Amino acid sequence: MIQKYPISIQDFGELRTGGYVYVDKTMFAHNLINDSLSLSIQE
Repeated sequence: MIQKYPISIQDFGELRTGGYVYVDKTMFAHNLINDSLSLSIQE
């Protein structure tokens, strides 16, 4: 099965209905922000 990657697609509805691969990176962004804040406070 060939997977379609959503290159330059901004519409979430199109991602869902177009059969594109979607990876939720919400937790990654959350961790990145929190880790960055921790480093800033320690310095």
